[in-house]
Amino acid sequence: MKKNLIKTVLPLTALVFILLFLSIKGDEDSNAVKRTRMLMGTIVEITVFHEGNRDKSDEHINEAFKEIKRLEELLGRQYEGSDIWKINNRPGENVSVSEETLDLVEAGLHFHAISQGSFDITLGKLIDLWRFKDEEEGQSPPPDDDIKAAIKISGPQNLNIDRPGKTISTIADVHLDLGGIAKGFIIDRAGELLAQRNVKNFIIDAGGDMIVKGKKGDKAWRVGLRHPRKPGEVLASLDLNGDLTSIVTSGDYEQVFFHEGKRYHHILDPSTGYPAKGLMSVTIKAGDAKSADALSTAVFVLGKEKGLRLIESLNGVEGVLVDEDSKVTISSGLKGQVLLR
Repeated sequence: MKKNLIKTVLPLTALVFILLFLSIKGDEDSNAVKRTRMLMGTIVEITVFHEGNRDKSDEHINEAFKEIKRLEELLGRQYEGSDIWKINNRPGENVSVSEETLDLVEAGLHFHAISQGSFDITLGKLIDLWRFKDEEEGQSPPPDDDIKAAIKISGPQNLNIDRPGKTISTIADVHLDLGGIAKGFIIDRAGELLAQRNVKNFIIDAGGDMIVKGKKGDKAWRVGLRHPRKPGEVLASLDLNGDLTSIVTSGDYEQVFFHEGKRYHHILDPSTGYPAKGLMSVTIKAGDAKSADALSTAVFVLGKEKGLRLIESLNGVEGVLVDEDSKVTISSGLKGQVLLR
């Protein structure tokens, strides 16, 4: 099975977006150009509303897909020869990397700092121990001693960045995993490319990680938040239009296995090495997908109270949190904008 840059490729029968792009009247607008490709281990769909030139819109979309593919192969640790692969396979060595890799790793460290360590890009070893991507029958948690050992070698203190020299090195046997931020970063870059090409109205949906700009014809873009326990059903909806905006959800319903009657999901708490508890899903609205991606994970790990405090402390960031009792909590800036179903 092809490994995902961010997550495993789900069987097509089980592939359901974290965010559901709701169909509204006029969805088949003749001015819409929609193209879909399999990238980053998920379905990536780009929709552009053109102003009379479909061929030009096709060209813009194709260039955006090329940028996504380029960055996927640069940043995915599963790609031999990628920047992250080289860092992980050359411990202690100053590895020359691209500007994009430096930007992304520094962003990861920033979100680690503001989230009290709840977002951590140095958990590659721990993530591999849990084998969530294997999707095998009879999976079980790794031994507790192995989890403790993986936590011991994680953390940003084991990472050295030389920005002027454009190198990154690791201490001990740290493995980077950018899965909680890379997909957002990549679709941000694709969106920037479209904006630079003067595309005024578009949406990029990468398996539920979304960025939108402008309008859907003469209407707002409407996105729906997936119900965390009812596949295919929408919990709430939100209209977006105008400036570039991102919506990203992290939920406990992807990459899940059961062992001895207990549910284990893929969002790990860096402090314990085990799946985070307290929430079923976190949706973040932000001005860029990189931030929304990282914060959706960080808030999920922090839990409802601490996570909501983090959201409220950040300008331009809002959130919708669903706890394990199915109670929905909405941040102050979204009150009155989220339509619960």
